Amino acid sequence: MRILIVEDDALVASGLKQGLQQLSYTVDVATSAEEAEAFVQSESFDMALVDIGLPKADGLHFVRQLRSRGSHLPVLILTARESMDDTVKGLDAGADDYMT
Repeated sequence: MRILIVEDDALVASGLKQGLQQLSYTVDVATSAEEAEAFVQSESFDMALVDIGLPKADGLHFVRQLRSRGSHLPVLILTARESMDDTVKGLDAGADDYMT
């Protein structure tokens, strides 16, 4: 299984990547929505773990872009934003699930 992590915090991204690789997943890390878009246009992934707070375009923008192109890539938003409003925005953007 190949997973794309979209996270700009190097420590968080590294921890997620290391943990997933220990479970035998193949993991790529994008540090911006733009980099993530380039990854999904050139590579095939089984799922994406996406943070909302990214530089320039946020994680919700990335998810909306995916869905507007008809992508069915499973997306889990993994963020510190825990309000109900943020959760609804994430799911409305097209995420499959939302975890704080």
